[in-house]
Amino acid sequence: MCKIMKDIVKILSLIYLLVFVSSCLGEIDPLDYIEGDEIRYAGKANDVLYRAGQNRLEIQFTLGPDPNISGAAIYWNLNRDSIIFDIDRSSLENNRVNKVIENLTENIYNFEIYTIDKFGNRSVPVNITGRTYGDRYATVMADREIEGFELINKEGDVKVLFADSIITSRGVYLEYKDIDNETKKMFVDNTALYGIIPGASKLGVQPLKIKTFFLPEPLAIDTFFSVNTITYDPDDLSPLVDIVSKPYSYIELKGDATAQGWNLLWDGRIMSGKEKYDDVGWNSFNTNIDGNDPQWVTIDVGAPIKIERIRADFYYYRSGTMPKNMDIMAYKGEGVPPSLEIIDADYWKDWQVINTFDTSSTADYPNNDEGFNKGLDKTFEYNSVPIARYYRLRNNQAGYYADWAKSRFSLSELTFWEYVGY
Repeated sequence: MCKIMKDIVKILSLIYLLVFVSSCLGEIDPLDYIEGDEIRYAGKANDVLYRAGQNRLEIQFTLGPDPNISGAAIYWNLNRDSIIFDIDRSSLENNRVNKVIENLTENIYNFEIYTIDKFGNRSVPVNITGRTYGDRYATVMADREIEGFELINKEGDVKVLFADSIITSRGVYLEYKDIDNETKKMFVDNTALYGIIPGASKLGVQPLKIKTFFLPEPLAIDTFFSVNTITYDPDDLSPLVDIVSKPYSYIELKGDATAQGWNLLWDGRIMSGKEKYDDVGWNSFNTNIDGNDPQWVTIDVGAPIKIERIRADFYYYRSGTMPKNMDIMAYKGEGVPPSLEIIDADYWKDWQVINTFDTSSTADYPNNDEGFNKGLDKTFEYNSVPIARYYRLRNNQAGYYADWAKSRFSLSELTFWEYVGY
């Protein structure tokens, strides 16, 4: 019993001594005072991964439950290169360590990762293979190409159509100058098939800078860019066409023919065939005065348009007041056309004939429903017509009776189409 008490006294004395020494020297590792060859290891790194970069990469790992971890060491290039750093555990999020290793040439590397505790003990190594990217990778990047441009609305917005996406690309930055000559950037995700440049149809010819950017790996920390420049020319756009909203209106200027049934000219009712007068209520637009001189009326479509098409549907066909020779004219002057007293060269100087309909050929206009339904129909090339708000129908001759040489005319319906977004 006395021997046991003596042993207890020795143990308590040893503990007291250790506490005393610790208070003098700071924190120590108790295992240093245990006899034998046991080696202490710090808790190793867990969940190790790397994130590739441009001549660099990032090593990430999670600390285990060992509370004494205070640093780490990473070796590579057969342990000829290394980095040793402290870890402030209180600053970590979810015990996750992120360390970027700079100045690595483009290559594949094998890394050994050790954690170090505050007693200087190291963990067993954890290995990971990582890769960096550089100039060699940049030379094989391919630009995402533009397949074309498409005008999409009256405001002149233009859709930029891209070719198929590139697997490693994240997207494209498109750089252009807006109408105020300010540089704008638009981002198009790699999954998107197009981007939209507002009002681009009203912009001038200019270079478009296409900056395709790449992540060489999904978790990469750096982005690579491939830059290409193409020329954008709004004249290459395929024009967008839309019907000009009805109703239109008319203005009666000096020299214009008096007429009746204006509202019938844009009420949307069209005869389905020759002499199908029931379709329009047995009524039509017509000028009132017989005469051999040309007769004309002036139409206001409500706003300046770039005319794409005009169609006038017949009421009478191959008889009476069917137009036989009719000019379609556009007003190129400013404001409202003047109402001049004298019909001379000045009267017509701002009026441009954009088409003349001639229905005298029975081959072109046979005396049947097919000929009737053909109407007076003309489509215009984009650059062949002016922008105009006011149009004239000037009939030079009408009718097909042998003794009829008058210019009075009638129509069932009038419709305009326009190029939009110009």
